[in-house]
Amino acid sequence: MMFGTPIITNNIGLPEKDLKRMRKSMNERVSLAKGGCNLYTGDDNHDDIDESQVLSKPEFQCLVDPILEHTKAYIKAISSYVDEYQSYIMKSWPVVVNPGGSVTRHTHDYAHLSAVFYFDDPEPDSGGVLTFVRPKDQPLLHVGINESFLDQNSSGLLVDIESKKNGLIIFPACLPHFVSQYTGNKPRFSISCDIMNVKTEGKTEASLISLDRWITNV
Repeated sequence: MMFGTPIITNNIGLPEKDLKRMRKSMNERVSLAKGGCNLYTGDDNHDDIDESQVLSKPEFQCLVDPILEHTKAYIKAISSYVDEYQSYIMKSWPVVVNPGGSVTRHTHDYAHLSAVFYFDDPEPDSGGVLTFVRPKDQPLLHVGINESFLDQNSSGLLVDIESKKNGLIIFPACLPHFVSQYTGNKPRFSISCDIMNVKTEGKTEASLISLDRWITNV
């Protein structure tokens, strides 16, 4: 818990054969992490490559169930109505940080929750630390869950969470975060995704309803 906001950090225990297959695929993207930032994020359409839903690729599909299972655990931690929600991975992309690279401070305000998966433990004293910044208001007000009496106590300004092998981190998408400069000897791989929580049962006030109930003029 930080800033009065729960952050899930868990080892999801994928077998080495799955990690090896995904690392092989990620290695094919190392050359794309170029320019001054030494960074490749698949959702940026680098060189006209669109990798905005990388979890649809066979080698990465092993991540889908663990991410959604832990998303349900996150919702259960903040709401007694967990069974009335269905979570969807709306977007997922690979991230390659080469030595010297970093990720500037940003948010994912278009989503409810965000998640990041790390393939390996960090090299000692190599930086590349995921850091969360205390926002102006309570992030739990923006995760798509209509829940009263949230704990909105806050303390501290910056909180670091170190990447771990097989580690999954889930947090409110509106929570500002950045990654410090990475100084390791080999590229660092991760998968990021954004999640929407849709109300499928009960009252829908202050919640996102299913897309099949939306109206368009097409």
